[in-house]
Amino acid sequence: MANVVGAEWVNEKQGWLFFDRDLGKGKSVKFSGTLLINGTPRNFDLLPIPLLDFAETSGYFKENETTVFVLSNDAMPRSILSGEKFYVAGDFNRWLSDGFDEKWRLKYEIIQKKSYFILKIPQGELPEYGQFKFVSEHWEWLPLPRYCKNNIISRPGIENLEYCVQKTGQHILQFLLTNSHFDLREIAFMMSDNGKIRVDDARLLFSQDTDEKLGAWIEGQRTFFALFAPRVWAVEVCWKPSLAENFIRSPMERFPNGVWHAQIDENLNHKYYMFRIKNKANDSETFTEILDPYAKAAVNCQGPGIIVEENFVKHHFNAPPRENLIIYEGHVRDLTAHCLGMTPEEKLGFKGLEKFIKSGYLQELGINAVELQPIQEFDNPRKEDYHWGYMPVNYFSPASAYGSNSANGTQIDEFRRLIQTCHDHNLAIILDVVYNHVGEPNHLHKIDPQYYFRTNGNGDLLNFSGCGNDLHTENPIVQKIIGDSLEHFVKTYDVDGFRFDLAELVGLPLLENFQERLQKIKPSIIMIAEPWSFRRYVGHDLKRTNLQGWNDEFRDFIKSYISGNGNVEGIGYFLQGSLAFRSNFPAQSINYLSSHDDFCWIDTITENANHSGMIPTLTDIRRTHLALAILFLSLGVPMLGEGTEWLHSKKGIHNTYQRGDLNALSYDRKREYFLTYKYVQRLIQFRKTSKLFHLKECPSKEYIRIFTGQENNSAVLVLFNETRECGEEQILFAINPHFEKVHFTTTFKNNFKQIADIFSFFDENRATYLWEHNVLELPPLSCGIWKTKEL
Repeated sequence: MANVVGAEWVNEKQGWLFFDRDLGKGKSVKFSGTLLINGTPRNFDLLPIPLLDFAETSGYFKENETTVFVLSNDAMPRSILSGEKFYVAGDFNRWLSDGFDEKWRLKYEIIQKKSYFILKIPQGELPEYGQFKFVSEHWEWLPLPRYCKNNIISRPGIENLEYCVQKTGQHILQFLLTNSHFDLREIAFMMSDNGKIRVDDARLLFSQDTDEKLGAWIEGQRTFFALFAPRVWAVEVCWKPSLAENFIRSPMERFPNGVWHAQIDENLNHKYYMFRIKNKANDSETFTEILDPYAKAAVNCQGPGIIVEENFVKHHFNAPPRENLIIYEGHVRDLTAHCLGMTPEEKLGFKGLEKFIKSGYLQELGINAVELQPIQEFDNPRKEDYHWGYMPVNYFSPASAYGSNSANGTQIDEFRRLIQTCHDHNLAIILDVVYNHVGEPNHLHKIDPQYYFRTNGNGDLLNFSGCGNDLHTENPIVQKIIGDSLEHFVKTYDVDGFRFDLAELVGLPLLENFQERLQKIKPSIIMIAEPWSFRRYVGHDLKRTNLQGWNDEFRDFIKSYISGNGNVEGIGYFLQGSLAFRSNFPAQSINYLSSHDDFCWIDTITENANHSGMIPTLTDIRRTHLALAILFLSLGVPMLGEGTEWLHSKKGIHNTYQRGDLNALSYDRKREYFLTYKYVQRLIQFRKTSKLFHLKECPSKEYIRIFTGQENNSAVLVLFNETRECGEEQILFAINPHFEKVHFTTTFKNNFKQIADIFSFFDENRATYLWEHNVLELPPLSCGIWKTKEL
């Protein structure tokens, strides 16, 4: 006899009952169980489930003596191309290790007006048990169905579907409530002969959604409040005219979609508010205060929130085309800490950064886009505490710590003026945003930990972010919060783009949806992914999207290459924009040498002990110039970490997320290492004035030609635009990362003039390297740039 092993709600009136084996098609089922909801028996009907419903969650079902593998077209990632072929791979066909066999190819079918890919295999050709997964003809492994029960972790990071001949869809019955429905705040148990089983409500919970406006907003002389909290038992909105006064409490009404509403017949602009929620039905006293997830400003990370009227920008700044971007990554306080002409208070926030932008430093360097470390409300206990910002507590509020008077909400106008000043100086602003986890206080966790955060089978929070929790970005309201937040910063502040921290945890398909949504508001929007997490790496998956991405492989290889440990194939690959494997268009690759994380550049490569580049050696400087030249002469988008242009050092400290003293930029160092600063400035100027690096589409494979010197040597001579597909201009770039000189045999000398060496650019016609009898001699740890002579 089959035993009940599980149960789950599918919707408010229907659930599934799972048995440990197939019950048999067409056989009558004797089940005398009782459904208890909050201790009260409920009447229900028991029926077989449609096998396609089971297949959509499991990937297969059994029909007579045939196993039918089913891939729902609705489950396809956006990166899948139209007309692509799909296969089933498993241990029963050695995971297609011998190549794609048409026997295992799924065929497109429309069944009951829905699109599927189907493969039918006679039962005798499959084992009784196995693991499988669906894969595209480009070896893209498709994600598992959202609500699958037959998922199995074969090894860390690898999750497959389980196939079993004793569980083929006929081991599930559906129970239908006849005169009632299930409320998510209730608890349901199925009582059977083999025990008491709780009916899991996760599937029903995760499907909860609304298109309604959430948060607090003003219409005329009325103020409206809405909070999504489907499993709490009571909600109050509390507001007050000033911080010194007590809160005025108003009860909110729950609607069937889990949204609580309240209306106050006053215009509460610039008034303060919080929500109070009650998580237990039988506790009339215990309420928990939370900051509204949609609060547009907050006094601090604890709250209260500040009610503000919407004020959208009327005209949007056009950011540079992404192939023309020169990005500078920086932190608000790092950039301002040692600036002259600012008060100590100004140096703490947006007002100081606005003054820094007006100083013209970044424009003088040649930068046209600033990537700011997170500025959304984060969890620093005190305003003066230094914080990188990667522990957000609200996704709509500019950080109160960066406002001159957060109690009055000045951070809103000060951030708006900062963005406007950047645009007035032709600088695009890209915000580093953290939509993969949250900090403390965790207001979302107080509302509903299971809905807002990924958990394991025991209800414990997953932590692939490394920061204590992972947002449940598969759930509709989490997606709504992220999308509405992005739209808010574009519409309200005219932000030009976003860099998504640990984007793997957010999901590339979801980011593509947001990209399309934001492009309708601002066509020039910039979307950059950090394509990894502690769960998996998706750098190569970016190739199937229109997103840009941080290229950590570029960073790691160049560090190795300039130390003499790289190879010719690698430097050629990265100079060509990582187009062979990682990028689908040149600007997709955000090339960089270092970022805020880990050691800064000079501390990474220095010869000094303890990774301290405070006093770099001559070799450190030469290697830095080699790396900078490669950075700005590679296809793709260059990003410069703050202070790299004059060898900023953090004294060999690896993780400085709370060390404002080490991260702060000392502009005295610019004078000390002015040669490097000037070299960066001229590299950027050269890149901007040559159209050979600003390619919208992929060039031909022959666009760049690589010449080598001696054997067992990674020095290269690179010819850009050999095919002249970008006009008559050509560029030669020679690199020698070794301690021995190298010789290149060429016939180019009469066509080119040297414009730069390892230390500087030349305005006059001069040559610092020996090039005679078609042989170019390049000294140790050197590089040179030549361009075609004017005709």
